[in-house]
Amino acid sequence: MSSDEENSPNSKAGKTDEYDDLMSMENLDRNSPELWPEKIPGVTDFISSKNSRDSVSPTPPRGLTSEDIAAMHKLGELTPTALAMDLKRIYDQAYQLGVQEAKEMTRGKYLNIFGHEAKAATATAQRKSSTSSE
Repeated sequence: MSSDEENSPNSKAGKTDEYDDLMSMENLDRNSPELWPEKIPGVTDFISSKNSRDSVSPTPPRGLTSEDIAAMHKLGELTPTALAMDLKRIYDQAYQLGVQEAKEMTRGKYLNIFGHEAKAATATAQRKSSTSSE
């Protein structure tokens, strides 16, 4: 064999030298390490107190009425599809309220309802500024 053939990637000697670098000498016949070898102080007490608090009915947050809590329970029992439909219904209601409000604002503008308050506020501000400058 020539020296070119010995160094070629297709030669058997070249392949074994190539794979020798990839050989691992690690021995895997051992137990896996413990993730938590020591007990953390207070964890078992925390878990038991948390479980005992969950069994007692929680007090509602301040500001919520029994109707609010009932509505939350009702929403919690809905399936994802039913919840999506309920959200769409609320979105549609909000859109309709926005359309109605825009109509009423336009109506008020045409009836010049807001112009009187704006003119009165401007006149009052002008009077205050003229008396303070004197």
